[in-house]
Amino acid sequence: MYNVLIRPLCLEDAKISFQWRNDPEIWHFTGKRPDKLITEEIEAEWLSEKLTETNAFRFAIDVDNQYIGNIQITDIMDRENGQFHIFIGEKSFWGKGIARLAIAQIIRFAKEKLNLKELYLVVNPRHKAAISLYQKCGFYQLNNEIRMRLMLRDSILPFLSVFVMSYNQEKFIALSLQGILMQKTNFDFDIVIGADCSSDHTRQIILKYADKYSGKFKLLVHERNIGPLAHQIAGCNACKGKYLALCLGDELLTDPNILQKQVDSLELNEVCGSLHTNCNISTADENDMKEMTIFRNTTNMLIPTSQIHKALTMYNSIAS
Repeated sequence: MYNVLIRPLCLEDAKISFQWRNDPEIWHFTGKRPDKLITEEIEAEWLSEKLTETNAFRFAIDVDNQYIGNIQITDIMDRENGQFHIFIGEKSFWGKGIARLAIAQIIRFAKEKLNLKELYLVVNPRHKAAISLYQKCGFYQLNNEIRMRLMLRDSILPFLSVFVMSYNQEKFIALSLQGILMQKTNFDFDIVIGADCSSDHTRQIILKYADKYSGKFKLLVHERNIGPLAHQIAGCNACKGKYLALCLGDELLTDPNILQKQVDSLELNEVCGSLHTNCNISTADENDMKEMTIFRNTTNMLIPTSQIHKALTMYNSIAS
């Protein structure tokens, strides 16, 4: 299992990526061979130019905090469609399922953040493994070149949605999001986060993380305070994964494998309706950090999303 995140490319990445440009084994799959030796300076100059393009979005793929490849959308036309590209430069990560998790995030970015309707790609016909991967991600073949297309309205949903409720939690929200972002899973998950018009800096902190890891977040930013019940209903309705994990804005997941463990347990035990974890409670006073362990089932709930949606349907029926 790996922690896979995509983040905006930066000039510092040229210190690593220039080496990949000179690897014949990578050319075999990308179909692009440079006409000269690529130095770090040449790579940095190229990257500096590309990062100024307004019709492209370029991301680094980080695995367990290591930069291992690039993923991007270029040639965006009228906010309708764009061309998708990906390559894993660190060959020790080939065949590990990294690309699938990264692709899920950039598809979500294209759909939720850019509001594109379509992604397309061109792949080397010899790259059978890549073609198979793209098909699993929802792309379908258009011709024998091979050009493939994904209609984003038909894109594959995340396997799990983490719903974070937040309100006036500026002291905790960054740690809470870091605990979710560090999770190592073999499935794709998104983070649905509701910002209920906090009077402190909670919203600004959320937006900072959402900008850096756009492929992970679905934002529900409320311009007025709607209250905890409406906040929870809106968030649960926005969760589309098979499973829903509830993590409040002042809760921290300290085990990087907890989501994987919980999903594995529910997948193996169909009669199990939901899972909870034990937790420690800490005071907010930094000068007097008191901590006690409690064993009530009150935190980090994971439940099949269908159960939540059925409950909401019943609630709406009764309320109306």
